Amino acid sequence: MSLSHITQFIVEYIEENTSEAAPSIDANTEFAASGILDSFAILNLIITLESEFEIKFSIDELSDKSIRTLGPLAKLVHAKRGDS
Repeated sequence: MSLSHITQFIVEYIEENTSEAAPSIDANTEFAASGILDSFAILNLIITLESEFEIKFSIDELSDKSIRTLGPLAKLVHAKRGDS
């Protein structure tokens, strides 16, 4: 599965699970700081990604601040799937 497919999945998930119109989302969008997702919604996103892409995040990965943004989160999912 391509990185662009994973990125698009995350963007669509955010658009479908926010109560207000989401601002433009790009690779550098920080979910919480931009107000797009609160902590509960981020947790739901992580659970959804684990289920959809059949992966598990480690505690260290979840505590890494870089996955608070779209680009690094999509890259991590892609790497965990072992896709090239």
